[in-house]
Amino acid sequence: MSHVSGAGPRTARWQVRFVAAVLSASLCLLLGELGARAFWFLRFEVPFPEPGRILYAYYPELRLVDERHPARGDRYYDILLPGGSVLHRDWSAVEQALAERVAGDGVRRGRISNLAMPAQPSREQLAQIRRPGWGPL
Repeated sequence: MSHVSGAGPRTARWQVRFVAAVLSASLCLLLGELGARAFWFLRFEVPFPEPGRILYAYYPELRLVDERHPARGDRYYDILLPGGSVLHRDWSAVEQALAERVAGDGVRRGRISNLAMPAQPSREQLAQIRRPGWGPL
């Protein structure tokens, strides 16, 4: 009889420790997530409820593309220029020449999104384009 009565407190202590460990780990994860979101919000103005926008901190030019919401069914003819710094408008006339060509072909609502940035290699551009949620290329 003493064996059965001794098992109860041991089981209860184990359960209390387990629940305390799970609650402690959950609290740590929650505080870590809130701290990280607060950092990104305060440092880079990433919206607190949208941590997926952290890419804006490193690639601010993506904000323009996200604001335009390019889609196949919209009324615009969207052109995305993913390229290295050689396509940047300060060093290249590719964007201007392409805009003139599109206008010359009779496209009235053409939009060009030039993601080229100074000192940014094409490999960085590929990381931007393969971003989740952008669909197939």
